[in-house]
Amino acid sequence: METNNSQNTNSGSGKKSGGLKSAIIIILLLAVLGALVWFIMGKDKTDDKVEATLEKGTVAMVNGEKITEEYFNSRVSESRTNLEAQGADFSADATLLPQLKKQVIQDLVNERLVLQDAKKQGLSVSEDEINTQVQAVKDRFETEDAYKAELVAAGQTDSSFRETVRRELLVQKYVSSVSAKQNLTATDQEAQTIYDQASPAEGEEKPAFEDVVENIKQQIVQQKLSGIIQGIIDDLRTEGTIKIDPSLK
Repeated sequence: METNNSQNTNSGSGKKSGGLKSAIIIILLLAVLGALVWFIMGKDKTDDKVEATLEKGTVAMVNGEKITEEYFNSRVSESRTNLEAQGADFSADATLLPQLKKQVIQDLVNERLVLQDAKKQGLSVSEDEINTQVQAVKDRFETEDAYKAELVAAGQTDSSFRETVRRELLVQKYVSSVSAKQNLTATDQEAQTIYDQASPAEGEEKPAFEDVVENIKQQIVQQKLSGIIQGIIDDLRTEGTIKIDPSLK
């Protein structure tokens, strides 16, 4: 869901009204690896071995699983709405939409590969976990009707939103599972190197190294983890059977 409505605080209830996109981001990105998930999903790789032979209404096949044109279009629409909220002008630049479509199909292929591998590893998301996250999003709205209206505005239904939450939680579990198998650390020297290369914004003073060293180490560990997971995705693409509509390559 890619809405970007403003949020207002109700002093009586303490709840906030606001876009469903911003609400779910706040809920899901509470996980330490949340931002890493989307960094990985955004990696582009177009050198798939298998040329597309796809039935009507299908834009890609990933190890026998369809990515339908309807679902693809919905994800393009979500991404476009988000980009427009950030200032992108699709009417002024005719190249933006084709570029977006090519990126979205690559994102969906990567995502499908990760979800497939997660299932192979026995990872799953329970209904209780989904219910908890959905309720947390609902609680950000003053009324149930406001929540439902935002679903409609975002082109979502209750079931499609629950599927979005399920997908995001499963990807997060996958990334966490990979992280748990690694003993990734960052040394003081690595952090010092990053610190020395950084320059403060104009008019600001550079913080002391000891004040930011732990944050820098966390960033270094995430970068190492992202490289490992990208390697896994590259292997999954090499080993898998992927067919993509040629017009989206």
